[in-house]
Amino acid sequence: MGGLGHSDERVRDGGRKRDGRPRAQRAGVQSWDTSPTQGPVGTSLRKPERFRNGLRRAAWAALALVALAAAGEVLLRAAGILNFPLYRLDPEAGYRYAPGQSGSFLNRNRWTINELSMPTTRRWQPGTAPDLLVVGNSIVAGGNPYDQREKLGAAMERALADRFAVWPVATGGWSVVNQMGYLRTFPEVTAAADLFVWSYTSGGLWSASPWLGDDVFPRERPRSALAYVVRKQLLQRFGRGFVAQGEGRTPGTTARSPQEVYAGHLAQFDATLGALAAATGRRTPGVLLLYPTAAQLAHARGGAEWLAERADLVRVANGHGVVVIDLAATHWWEHSHYRDGVHPTVEGNQVLARILVEALDRALEE
Repeated sequence: MGGLGHSDERVRDGGRKRDGRPRAQRAGVQSWDTSPTQGPVGTSLRKPERFRNGLRRAAWAALALVALAAAGEVLLRAAGILNFPLYRLDPEAGYRYAPGQSGSFLNRNRWTINELSMPTTRRWQPGTAPDLLVVGNSIVAGGNPYDQREKLGAAMERALADRFAVWPVATGGWSVVNQMGYLRTFPEVTAAADLFVWSYTSGGLWSASPWLGDDVFPRERPRSALAYVVRKQLLQRFGRGFVAQGEGRTPGTTARSPQEVYAGHLAQFDATLGALAAATGRRTPGVLLLYPTAAQLAHARGGAEWLAERADLVRVANGHGVVVIDLAATHWWEHSHYRDGVHPTVEGNQVLARILVEALDRALEE
């Protein structure tokens, strides 16, 4: 009976000895909790599983991002986002369009650059018709937002009824210093001039515009359309400071004072107009167009002076018989003719072409 009582006591206390320790512990075996979320005491069974699940989710997210990037790349290329003109560095002009190329930006806006880096469909064949040079920057060149037929040069040819072959000497961002550099690179262009228009924007004689790197003036087609678009968005958000340091190149940079630099450029401009005037052989060889921004137009219409260097420009132009047209003083030109506060709309190009052709016709009568 005593033995049976002792056995019952061991059953009642769950197999523990009288000192309170489980039998498994006495045998040196680790106790297991019966909770489904636990392994050995103090150890979670779910930690490795949660880690694996996290890796799987990260892998799927990475695959989704890669798939989205690949789809975006295909769509951007198919949309023609990379079908824009390329550029070439030039020791005189700083940079210019790469010669002999054509395309259709966004599969919509056609463009052509001829063999002399001019934004025109005409091959360089002077002498087949009277040759009209139109010198400028993006006001003349137009750029990606315009179809070839919507640009100023094409509008002038239509307004002239094809009486002249129009040769646009222009690249976006150029100042007068860049433009004069181009004419030094291609002296045959100056020699061919029968008449000319020179579009001048404020500050054009102070310095050459630098090449701002491949994100702004690309020399080759980007490898990735998506990366190109992202970098362009960063440029628009953070400005030119995002362009890598050391990329900008300005021709003819010197250590002279700004006033000395300006005076030197003004003297070069005087000589360049003289060479163009001599090439035309006309008493009135051309037109100097003073082109204001929308903000400058508002100042002018309010009675304020918008062009600090006006007196110098008028003096140089008058010295060569060049007609000066201040667009701000022309009643045909309105604020509605600006696309973005600087560049003309398509209608603005047509209005500007009519203004210039009227001035050229008067010059031809003299």
